[in-house]
Amino acid sequence: MNFRISLCAALLSAVLFIPAAAAGGITSIPRRLTELHAIKNKTPLMAAVGEKDLELVQALLERGDNPNETKGGSTALIEASKEGCEDIVKTLLDHGADVNFAAKQGSTACHEAASRGKADIVEILLSRGANPNTPDRGKQTPFMSAVVSGHFKTVKLLFEKGADINAKRIDGWTPLALAAWAGHKKIVRFLLEKGADPAVKDARGETAGAKAARQGHRDIVRLLTEAGG
Repeated sequence: MNFRISLCAALLSAVLFIPAAAAGGITSIPRRLTELHAIKNKTPLMAAVGEKDLELVQALLERGDNPNETKGGSTALIEASKEGCEDIVKTLLDHGADVNFAAKQGSTACHEAASRGKADIVEILLSRGANPNTPDRGKQTPFMSAVVSGHFKTVKLLFEKGADINAKRIDGWTPLALAAWAGHKKIVRFLLEKGADPAVKDARGETAGAKAARQGHRDIVRLLTEAGG
């Protein structure tokens, strides 16, 4: 039996096992669940999310597991957002998962989904109150995460939902600087059309154009120069 099947079996037995002698319908949870929790450095919900098992996630929530319990600085919602599991994300939110919980480095579920280009997940999170301008510890927003990763659809969505186009990271980099440095011409053009300032300098005195030039992105340098950068 492979590990994935073993993990599912262990978790399902933990949730659904009811001893014959139990009275009043009270469910007994075997010690194996606690052992699995410790070994995997995940909460039971996080382990179920990792298996992309909606039925098991629902069973754990109905049992009373806390969707906001943390392990390793993360939560089940953050892990589900990374995985792109729409139904699981909705289920966790329906059971009270904190949409703006920040992980160890300050990243939220929205940061994680945005950086992976999971626009459908980002849209769900935003509809449930996620803040598109929440900064992580380096002052990077979900919008910046989508920009630097080159996910145009997610960039456009976050902008339409109120993302700050001229926000600055702790090092002074803006979304435009990130797009220029990474060579994402389509995103650079979009940001300029929407009002991004090409003349802004970072903490080292560099503009977006200087970053593009350093990376050899000549077409982007031309775009920025024409825009006044």
